[in-house]
Amino acid sequence: MRKSTLIKWVTGFAAAAVVLASATGLTQSTVLAKESSQGIGAIKVEAEKTYEKTTKTKEAKIVVPKIKTEKKSVGAEQINKEMKAYTDGLIKDFKKNLKNEGHESVTVSYKVLTNNKEMFTLRLETIQTMASSSVTYKFYHLDKKTGKVMNLKSLFKKNADYINVISKEIKKQMREQMKDGKVYFLDTKDKEMQKYDFKTIKKNQNFYIDKKGNLVICFDKYEVAPGSEGCPQFTIAKTTLAKVLK
Repeated sequence: MRKSTLIKWVTGFAAAAVVLASATGLTQSTVLAKESSQGIGAIKVEAEKTYEKTTKTKEAKIVVPKIKTEKKSVGAEQINKEMKAYTDGLIKDFKKNLKNEGHESVTVSYKVLTNNKEMFTLRLETIQTMASSSVTYKFYHLDKKTGKVMNLKSLFKKNADYINVISKEIKKQMREQMKDGKVYFLDTKDKEMQKYDFKTIKKNQNFYIDKKGNLVICFDKYEVAPGSEGCPQFTIAKTTLAKVLK
């Protein structure tokens, strides 16, 4: 990828397709992108199957997506296996819990976040409710030129200190938002709770590229903030990353 990779990811968004999903109902849509004849070509995402079950105390709607590419993609095959294994595990656990007392619900939906000439990103959203609710996101990225799986590290130069650059910017944004009433696990005064303070992102932190070509870092519920803050996201401007990008 060239140094202007993030900027060029913006190109082609007019042709990007989006699958709309919600916790209460998933639109069974097919996504087809024909904007590029190079690399792996067109990408189609379909709901391979949907597991649904409703009882007096239990409810599940788990959609299992599958990525299909015009040309063979090892990365797409790998992602499909991972998504199937993950959703199969949720279905298996839910079936085991059908005999248990208490309320439980599990919903899995998907959405295409990025689909341009160079990159494709699919997000799985899992909402689980038992005694309390939790929201988990899984992001899957494909390099549309090579057909290989991408991760956060692959966006940056070899040995670049991208973790520190991004983490520093996130802390800056957190502190600004905390002035307006937001709550994050940062700068905690209670010494016993300081161990939970946000320090750095993970090596392969969840992310996606927005329509402006900026990097968006994503956290799960409770990961860097109380549950009341939901799933925090932080947009990192291209200019902030200019020195560490490939």
